[in-house]
Amino acid sequence: MFIIVGMYIFFMAEGITCRPIANCKNSKQNGYLITDCRNYKGQTLNSIPGNLMPEVQILKLQENRIAKLTNSSFDIYPNIKELLLSDNVLHTIKPGSLSVLNELELLDLSG
Repeated sequence: MFIIVGMYIFFMAEGITCRPIANCKNSKQNGYLITDCRNYKGQTLNSIPGNLMPEVQILKLQENRIAKLTNSSFDIYPNIKELLLSDNVLHTIKPGSLSVLNELELLDLSG
């Protein structure tokens, strides 16, 4: 118990934030690995989850509460070809947030 509390205090003091854990649905279609996190089973994400398959190629994050994209938002998901972020509350996209996405072909920020 003390270790967990101590680690929490350390991370908060250092300004380190942890990525949320998401319960998303994975599938394969036309050879593409698709991860669907669209308000899945009532969960609402506030940021990009950290527990998705690194090989994800189509990432569906519509209908969440994601407000900000940072320089490290997608650093563990470099294979994304389609990034669907419509119907979120995006207000900040930091410079370089998408620079790791060299394979990106479609970006949806509508809504």
